[in-house]
Amino acid sequence: MVRSSKRSCIGAAPSGSSSGGNRKDPVWKHSVEVEVPGGKKHYVYLECKYCKKVIKGGVKRMKHHLAHTKKNVAPCKEVPEDVTNEFVDYLSKGTKNKHLAQAQSDERLIQVPILIM
Repeated sequence: MVRSSKRSCIGAAPSGSSSGGNRKDPVWKHSVEVEVPGGKKHYVYLECKYCKKVIKGGVKRMKHHLAHTKKNVAPCKEVPEDVTNEFVDYLSKGTKNKHLAQAQSDERLIQVPILIM
């Protein structure tokens, strides 16, 4: 069996189509979904449009690649600074929203009366 080193592009489907999925995330402007020969079927592989690195694991890891956070992925050496700043802001807003939701959940738990039988 001969394996080709060529990757095929999947991410070209228009938004809203069944094969395109939800492409509203800003990461899709900076990466393309690719098929990797011999790659595991349940993983999503994304190729960075700047450095052409293929990231296994999907959108979240690509965001960290572009933001230079070094969380489970090497930072992109070719990404423009404004794009890096965009993803740093995007990831920090998500963290702030997560902490806010947790605090609101904790408040609701504290306010719930406990009935002892």
